[in-house]
Amino acid sequence: MTEFNREKVLRQLKFKRKWRSYSRYVYIAVPCVLCCLLCLYFAYSKFFVSEEQAVIRTTVGDFIHGDVVIGAYIDGEYSSTIPGKNDGYVVEKVVCDNGAVGEWNNNDWGLLTTNLTKRTKCNVYFKKLVSKVPDIISQLDTSGKCPTVNDDGSVKVTRVETTNGYLCKAKDAYGDSYYYRGNVTNNYVLFADKYWRIVRINGDGTVRVIYDGTSAHANGESSEDRQIGTSAFNSSSNDNAYVGYMYGATGASTYVAAHANTNDSTIKTYIDNWYKTNILGTANEQYLADNIFCNDRSLAGSNSGTGAGTSISHYRWYNTPWKSDYENYSKYNNKMMLTCSQQNDAFTVSDTTNGNGALTYPVGLMTMDEMVLAGGWNEENSGYYLYSGQYWWVSSPGNFMGSYAGVRRVHSNGCADVSYFVHVAYGVRPVLNLKAEVLKYGDGTLNNPYHL
Repeated sequence: MTEFNREKVLRQLKFKRKWRSYSRYVYIAVPCVLCCLLCLYFAYSKFFVSEEQAVIRTTVGDFIHGDVVIGAYIDGEYSSTIPGKNDGYVVEKVVCDNGAVGEWNNNDWGLLTTNLTKRTKCNVYFKKLVSKVPDIISQLDTSGKCPTVNDDGSVKVTRVETTNGYLCKAKDAYGDSYYYRGNVTNNYVLFADKYWRIVRINGDGTVRVIYDGTSAHANGESSEDRQIGTSAFNSSSNDNAYVGYMYGATGASTYVAAHANTNDSTIKTYIDNWYKTNILGTANEQYLADNIFCNDRSLAGSNSGTGAGTSISHYRWYNTPWKSDYENYSKYNNKMMLTCSQQNDAFTVSDTTNGNGALTYPVGLMTMDEMVLAGGWNEENSGYYLYSGQYWWVSSPGNFMGSYAGVRRVHSNGCADVSYFVHVAYGVRPVLNLKAEVLKYGDGTLNNPYHL
């Protein structure tokens, strides 16, 4: 028989009396506490955003611990939508809370975030940019100065242009392109703290520019500042492959193997390194566009070689649009083109519809076609806008003569020069394709260049 425990019974009775007295408060307090906790969590998760319905929520890559809330601001005003990639906007800045870092990817047109530890809100600030490209196109010459356009869209150039400056039209891979020719004085651009000259408005509306110095130079001025330095086109010249901006196998038995885009040329490495130092990772990178840089390795009509190994071979720019007793070419090349005849030679970054997608960075060289269209010829010319007083490379291969590969260069006197040994160092003038919005302010003159 269990012994009666008087103390234990008294404690139980006291607890029951107190529970009856205070239980109603417990029943009220617990739901209130839970409700407060839920409210705090809700407020935290929403970041106190009063217009939650107007923001866009997206899951961040493989980050599975929460979402990012994106707030879009266009020209300082809150927006319920994010502008499209091709709507003419650029991102000024991205501001995230909770210590997260946001970066806008212009290629994918989306937000990249790092240092995420919790639910985060990032505000992305867009600005609308306008362009003076339509004003430039309206300056198209109608007085008959421009060279004749052939039925196939190429251009027949018959002379040098030293005195007049004007705008002409021809086809490129993307549509109608508008190119400057001659003594042009209103095609200056200030971009990335460097001066450039507009070569042409591309068919897709982007702006093709060539490097012209750390300061503005007048037409006719000779200056080493008008190039970024000097480089060989390739370190070796004893094979057909070395006429390439990129090249394939040396000693190859086939054209395709020799001109595969597997190795960077010396000059491409030089230009890419300049790009990495001056453009990559800066705010200016978002203003670059992907367009073709042509390294036309198509074989000339006068060619009898294979274009591979040490076979004596003539490339398209072995023949010229002028008669030359020195070069003694049997056929003329009177079709200046802004297109690239072989897709393998049309260097692009991501455009694999019109180009080869072989580039890492959207920078390259001018072609001899563009140089001639700009006013160059096989005679001295210090009057047109490309004159620099220096020897410099273009990207147009000329020939392989059994022991050396030759690529065209521009002479220090401004003439369109012969093909020269690729292992010799000459000037380098990078070419970029800029988004039209870069031409927002200015009038293109030396003292008031186009600029953001």
